[in-house]
Amino acid sequence: MLQIRPGDLLAVLEGDAAILVAIVTKQILFGGHWSYVFHGTQMTTVASITAGSSGFNAAVDFITPKREDRIVRISRSNDFSFYMGPELLQQQPAKGEVNHQMWRWRDGRREDAERVRFTPSPAAEERSAPVYSCIPADLACKLAARCWEPHISMWDALRD
Repeated sequence: MLQIRPGDLLAVLEGDAAILVAIVTKQILFGGHWSYVFHGTQMTTVASITAGSSGFNAAVDFITPKREDRIVRISRSNDFSFYMGPELLQQQPAKGEVNHQMWRWRDGRREDAERVRFTPSPAAEERSAPVYSCIPADLACKLAARCWEPHISMWDALRD
């Protein structure tokens, strides 16, 4: 099984397509790697990726595609520090709830975040913050294929 490390550029295979993921940190948040998931469904090289490439930050758990041998390492030992993302994180309301929780990670460690505020109406900056949760790689791939942005509820983005 493929060992994932910070600096890896991966392709998660989904049928005839692939979603690219830059691994930014070691495992955090229940086994998920803090990653930058690129929008779209195509293979590419590291040289074609720029700091302006669209996508989103997320803690992604790759266990299912690893077990199913659907991950390809495109390159390793890349400097993806520019994809670390903002310090602010959001937790969207649970089903039936209305309040968002805003978090700021402490000492550069997302697993040690501290809650900043609890609000039913987050500011624009807060709505655009990455989600403070670990998501399965297959969900991240679906969101990337739909060019999801964090200011939209991921559940709304997945509705057909």
